[in-house]
Amino acid sequence: QIGLVGSATPNGWDVPDQKMEYDQGSGTWSITIDLVDGDIKFRLNDGWAWNLGGTTDNLVHNGDNIPVTAGNYTITLTITDFEGELGTFTIVQN
Repeated sequence: QIGLVGSATPNGWDVPDQKMEYDQGSGTWSITIDLVDGDIKFRLNDGWAWNLGGTTDNLVHNGDNIPVTAGNYTITLTITDFEGELGTFTIVQN
């Protein structure tokens, strides 16, 4: 299960992560969530062994935290290389 974690999420950096839903048709994970000012990252199974950070077009393993401002967002994650831990994401304020 891929989830969203970070100081901007309801549980902060603690578990459980905010679980993302997988869309088999598009091969993407998504979540609509209220965030506060802070940072986010993506990770697998509430653990740090597999995590993605960085920028919208360049997510990498153990990448930098992603800064966000408060608001309600729909975030869509695309994994471009699951084993290499690479991806991209979109973040749209609702």
